Amino acid sequence: MNDHEERNTLIARRQTLKVLGMAAGGLLVFPACKPDTKVPSPVPPLAAPPAAVAAVPPEPAAKPPEPGEPTAAKAGGELNCKEKAPIDETSKGLRRALQYKENSAEAGKNCQGCAQYTVGTYGDCGGCKLFTGAVNPAGHCLSYAPKAG
Repeated sequence: MNDHEERNTLIARRQTLKVLGMAAGGLLVFPACKPDTKVPSPVPPLAAPPAAVAAVPPEPAAKPPEPGEPTAAKAGGELNCKEKAPIDETSKGLRRALQYKENSAEAGKNCQGCAQYTVGTYGDCGGCKLFTGAVNPAGHCLSYAPKAG
């Protein structure tokens, strides 16, 4: 190897070491810039935070029917709980998310047999522990949980 080739090789080695040294130094100086590949994707909550739920005043219970007064179920018509009580926006969203329906399409799985159902909250219609508003005892949603025992 002649003197000129040896000198070019040394220069190339020095430049390579400088570049590698700067790259390694950059990793020590900027460790936060390294992308984190284990970032979980955010999952939106189904329910409102407790503070928002607490801010909604409880809905008054509907008065029971007068003796002898026909109710929707007794009059031979289908029970309609949609307009028994006002429903706040949060509960409307929860009802949509939980796919609440006035009449269950699944035999044996209705609101009346659910652990979340509260009997007689709105006369013939009940209530639900998950959202506000009247609930049809024959209804159904994705959060159906059979009553214990």
